Amino acid sequence: MRSICRHQKKRSLKKEKLRKEVLGGTETILFVDDEYVVIDVGQQILKTLGYTVFQARSGKEAIEVYRKNQNEIDIVIRDMI
Repeated sequence: MRSICRHQKKRSLKKEKLRKEVLGGTETILFVDDEYVVIDVGQQILKTLGYTVFQARSGKEAIEVYRKNQNEIDIVIRDMI
């Protein structure tokens, strides 16, 4: 019984440690959404995490931004609806 308690304690400490770590990156992201609040907050969060961010507020605008910057963009995050 005692070893189970130790194992559970170690496991919960590992989970707590993982939650405190925030991952970031250096990639360039094209962030696409038609809602101003979503795109503004998303862009702020991504920049805080170290990413370079291009934004677009429509599919048409996203294609234009991508064409102009395709050699720089590593990831595209887009609204599905």
